[in-house]
Amino acid sequence: MKVISDSDRWNPAHFGEMPRQLDSDGNPS
Repeated sequence: MKVISDSDRWNPAHFGEMPRQLDSDGNPS
């Protein structure tokens, strides 16, 4: 997985895969 900025890491468009649900901290839930 590519290294991306913190502001982009929770943008599903940057994952190139299935969008995942994120909690308030931006972590996969």
